[in-house]
Amino acid sequence: MKTSNAEPEEKKTSLYDMILLAESIKTPWKDLTEEQQKMWNPFMVNRFVSSRPEYTQIISMLSKYNLSNEDHYNFICGLIDPRRKHYFDYKAYKKKEQKKEDEIDEKLLIYACCQEYEIGAREAKMYLEQMPLTVKIALKEKWEEKFKFEKNL
Repeated sequence: MKTSNAEPEEKKTSLYDMILLAESIKTPWKDLTEEQQKMWNPFMVNRFVSSRPEYTQIISMLSKYNLSNEDHYNFICGLIDPRRKHYFDYKAYKKKEQKKEDEIDEKLLIYACCQEYEIGAREAKMYLEQMPLTVKIALKEKWEEKFKFEKNL
């Protein structure tokens, strides 16, 4: 059996860890390590915390003030209720180009479904919600050229 003299690597602090510190542990700012203090990013913390409806307005008002990281951390510690665990549902925003591509794909699938099954757009949307991915891919491949030709894409 091999033994290693290497020390286990210390886990780096993530933004989620920092929010956990402010949410439940409520470690005082002066007791945080220098790395943890540098990791605290008011903008990102505000985005996570404001995903909960009960904190949205307060965070909106808070973002107008230019607080130091320490003051911001202390405010968030006091704001978040430690008696229950929160799920901060942060949703990253898609890039505009990706949204446009997704929009074109959706229009193509609706068009393909309308052509294939001779139905209207409203019914096609309902069909697509329940349609398996493999069928969607086959429809897309079959009707893509005609769709691009008609829409001048």
